[in-house]
Amino acid sequence: MNTSRKDMILKTIDDYTIESISNDSFTFENCNAQTIALDTNLDRANVSRILNQLFNEQALIKVKGRPTLYLSRKVVITQFHFKNVPQVISNPETIKDYFVFHTNADDVILKKGLTMIGSRKGESLHEIINHISPALYYNQTSTMPAPIIAIQGEVGSGKKYFAQKLFEYGIHNKYFSKKSKYQIIDHATLLNKSYDLESIINPNITSVIMIEVFHSFYENDIYQITNNILHLYSFHNKSKPSLIFLIDSKVQNFEYFKTLTPYYISYPNMSDRTPEEILSFILHFIQNTCDNIGYILRVSKDTLLPFACKHYPLNLYQLKNEVTYTVTKKVYTSGINSNYPVNINFDTISKELLFENNYDKSKELDFNNLIQQLLPPIIEFIPNQKCKAIDNLMRSDIITDLFITVENETLAQQAKYDVYNVRSKLTDSSSLYEHYTLIETLEPTFNKTKLKNDKQLLSFLYYQIDKMLTGTFSQEFTFENIEYIESDQSKKLATRIITLVEHRMSRQLSTTYRNYIRNYIYYSLESISVKSSVVLVLCHGERIAENFAQIQNFATESRLFYSFDYTNYYQNNDINLFINELSKILAYIDRGHGVLLVGDMPPLLNLNQKLVKKTNIPIFSIDAASLPLFVRISDTLKTHGSQFGSMMYTIMNDNKYIKSFLESTTLINKGTRQEDPYIKAFDHYFKHVNTLRTNEILYGALFNICKELSIPMNNDIIIHFLFHGNFMLERTITQELVNFKGLFDFIYDNEEIYTVIRKNIKEIISFSRLEIDEAEIAVLTEIINNFIKKMKIGV
Repeated sequence: MNTSRKDMILKTIDDYTIESISNDSFTFENCNAQTIALDTNLDRANVSRILNQLFNEQALIKVKGRPTLYLSRKVVITQFHFKNVPQVISNPETIKDYFVFHTNADDVILKKGLTMIGSRKGESLHEIINHISPALYYNQTSTMPAPIIAIQGEVGSGKKYFAQKLFEYGIHNKYFSKKSKYQIIDHATLLNKSYDLESIINPNITSVIMIEVFHSFYENDIYQITNNILHLYSFHNKSKPSLIFLIDSKVQNFEYFKTLTPYYISYPNMSDRTPEEILSFILHFIQNTCDNIGYILRVSKDTLLPFACKHYPLNLYQLKNEVTYTVTKKVYTSGINSNYPVNINFDTISKELLFENNYDKSKELDFNNLIQQLLPPIIEFIPNQKCKAIDNLMRSDIITDLFITVENETLAQQAKYDVYNVRSKLTDSSSLYEHYTLIETLEPTFNKTKLKNDKQLLSFLYYQIDKMLTGTFSQEFTFENIEYIESDQSKKLATRIITLVEHRMSRQLSTTYRNYIRNYIYYSLESISVKSSVVLVLCHGERIAENFAQIQNFATESRLFYSFDYTNYYQNNDINLFINELSKILAYIDRGHGVLLVGDMPPLLNLNQKLVKKTNIPIFSIDAASLPLFVRISDTLKTHGSQFGSMMYTIMNDNKYIKSFLESTTLINKGTRQEDPYIKAFDHYFKHVNTLRTNEILYGALFNICKELSIPMNNDIIIHFLFHGNFMLERTITQELVNFKGLFDFIYDNEEIYTVIRKNIKEIISFSRLEIDEAEIAVLTEIINNFIKKMKIGV
C-alpha cells in the first residue's frame, strides 16, 4: 500500500511540475502537500511524510517557504539538462531564475524556447541568434513596424527551418499571440498583379511572413512588397507583422538588404557547421525516421562516419534524404515487423555514400575521434522517445581531452568488465534490481551455487536479462565478437538459467544474449572462486569505501573486496549497532580463509575482537584505509591470499612505509606527482577519463580548497582527492548517480566546506557543460572532512 501511495504522489508531482513549466509560470503553486492530499484523497500528514521521504531519496527538489513546494527532479533534469538546479531552493521568489536565463547587453542568452542544433555558445548559430532575436522583441514593444530580417544561405541549409524556430520562439515568449500563424510566400507571387494580396495573406492571424527570394530582384520590388503588406495590416487595424526574407545564396544583390535593416545574416551551410552539430543532425534525422515508421532502430556508431564525411551540394536537405533512404531501405528489406528492432550497421550504407568524388577523407579523423569518444557502440532509437545519445552529444562541448577513446569490446570483454565493476556495497538496496518474476524464476537455481550470497552480482544479471526481454539491451557485437568462455560448472549453470528464462518468458533469446549470460556467469563464478581472504572496507561517509573496493576488484579481477559505509546514521548511534550489522554481513562474504577489516579512523580501527566473538570467523583489523594500502593488500592477496598469518605479517610491515609516505609532501611537486605509481595507475582504473589531464585540474582545485580552508597539504589528501575526484568525473560522464542519503541535512551541517569545494569544482570545469551533481560534491566534502578529523586525532 505504501508503494502505491508513493507512486501516486510522485506521479502527481510530475504532472504539476510539467504543467508549471509548460505554461511558463514557474510558480509550481500546486506542488505542495495540501493540494496533493486533496487530489489523491490521502491524509495530509501521510503525504508530507512521503514527500520528505522522496526528497531524501533525491527524487524531489525542495523549495523552502510557506507552503513548502516539491518539484520533480526527473522532470526538471529532462527539461533543463543544461541547468544546475540545486536540491534545495531557499527562496521561492528565485525559482524562475533557475529556468529562465537573464540577459545582458553583450550576450542575448535565450530562454528554453529557442534551443536548436548550433545554438549553444561557440557553435555556428549562437552569434546569429544573438544578433537576430532583438528584432522579435521589437515587435512586442512598439507600435511601429518590426525591422525586416534578411537571411541569405545555400539551398537546403535550413534557412526556412530557422525562421520557423524564430516564430516558435516568439510564441513561446509571448511576442506573438498563441493563435497566430506564419506564412511562407515566394516574392514573385507577391509581385504578381493578378493576385489580390488579401487573398494571399490573412492579417487577422498571420504575425510572421517569410518571403523566399530565389532570383535577383529590383530594389524597388522589395520596397513595394514591404509597403503593400504594411498597408494591408494598417487597413485592417492589425499589428504589423515581422517580415523575414529568405534569400538564396546565388542572389547577387543581397547587399541591398544591408541598407534596409541591421538584422541581416549569412546562414551557415554544412561546411560551416561544427562536427558535433553535423553528428547531432544525423542522429536527429534517424530519430525522426524512427518516429515516422514506428520501428526500434539499433544503429552501430560506425554507420555515422560515411554520412558525416560526404559532401552534400544540397546541404542538410540532402543529408536528411540520405539518412531516411538508408533507414527505410533497411527496414523494408529486413522483413521484420515492428515488434522487433532493426539493426543498422556499416554494411547497410548505400555504396553511393562511399564514392570517392563524394566522400571527403580529410574529415575522417576528426569525426571518428568524436564518434568514438562521445557515442556508445550501439545507439538505440525508440519511436517517440528521446534518444540518450543525442543528449550526450548536445553536452559534448566538454573539452575532449578530458575523455579517452573507449575501444570496441568483445562480448566476453564486456561481460568481464561488468562483473568486476559490479557494486561492492553490501546491503545497499538502492542498487539491487527488483524484477520479481525473474527472481522467482532464477533464485532457486542460484541458491544452490556459490553465487547465492553475492546479491549485487545476481542483481546486475537480473537487470541485464530484463533489458534483453524488453528490447533495451544495447550491447551489439559483430559475429566474430560474440564468442563466449565457459567451464564445466558455468556451462551447466548458464544452460539452466537460459532455459528457465526462455521457458518462463516464452521467448527465445538471441545468440548474443545467450552468450552474454554464459560469459557473465563464467566470470561471476571465477570472481568468487579465488581461494583467499576477503577484505571489507569500512569508511566514514557515503561511497568512499565503495570507491576503494570497486577499483581493487577491477584491478585484481575478483570479488575479494566489499564495502560498508559508516554513515551519519551509524555515527549518531551506539557503535554496537554498527557491529551487529557487520556480524550479519561477515557470514555472507567469508570464504573460509578469514576476513581483513580495513577502517579509515576510530571507531572503525579495532573491531576484530568483538566481531570474532560474534561470528567465530578469523578476523584481523588494520588501519588506516588508503589507496596505497589497498594496492599493497591486492598484491599480497595474489601471493599469500589463503595464508592469513603470512599475509598479515607482510601487510603490517609494508603499512609502516605507507603511513610515512602519506604524511610526506612529495606529491606537491608536479613532476613527482605525475610519475607516482599510485597516481599513474589511475589511467588503468578509469575507463572514460584522461587522468593525465584530470589529475592536474583536480590538483588545482584542491590547492585552492586547502588554501581557503587553511588545511595543510600532504600526500594523503592529494592522492585521495585526485582518486575520488576522478571517480566523480567518471560517474558524471557515464551519468551514474550517487544515492547520498540525507543529502540536504549533510549540506546544511557542512555548509562552509561544501560551498568552498562546490565553487572550486565548478571553476575547474567552467570550460565545459559538465554538471556535477550535488551528491558528488558531498562525497568530496566528506573526503576533506575525514582528512581534517584524522589530522586532529593523528591517524
